[in-house]
Amino acid sequence: CMLIHADFTASSGRNVAMFDSDLSTADFTKVTLRDCALHGSKLDAIIGAQSLAGATIDSSQILPFALALFAAHGVTVTDERD
Repeated sequence: CMLIHADFTASSGRNVAMFDSDLSTADFTKVTLRDCALHGSKLDAIIGAQSLAGATIDSSQILPFALALFAAHGVTVTDERD
């Protein structure tokens, strides 16, 4: 399923499964999803990743999800030393 730029802001759900979907740049700000599974979905540059606490992802999604969490918390990754 193509859900690029989807806006899930402030939505809620239970037993949510978004398998093998393209969720690139989707906005999950202030969502409440219980028992959420995102296996196989593309999570590049998602917004509001901190609202997905408790979600289940697969091992191939660790890096893009971590980068989205870093962005949500204002963490910058750089090799440049100022």
